[in-house]
Amino acid sequence: MTTTADEFIAQVRRGEIPEKAEANIGRIRQCLREALVALPSVLATVHEGCS
Repeated sequence: MTTTADEFIAQVRRGEIPEKAEANIGRIRQCLREALVALPSVLATVHEGCS
């Protein structure tokens, strides 16, 4: 970490995204996109199994 803990907390409170978080946020967004694309077919399969 290149900033102090206090500065890090202040950045987050101001709504800033710490540098190292950018890559993680990108990966999470991609994962969520993939999950949302797969969700309808998964739900349809589960619904069919309940019939």
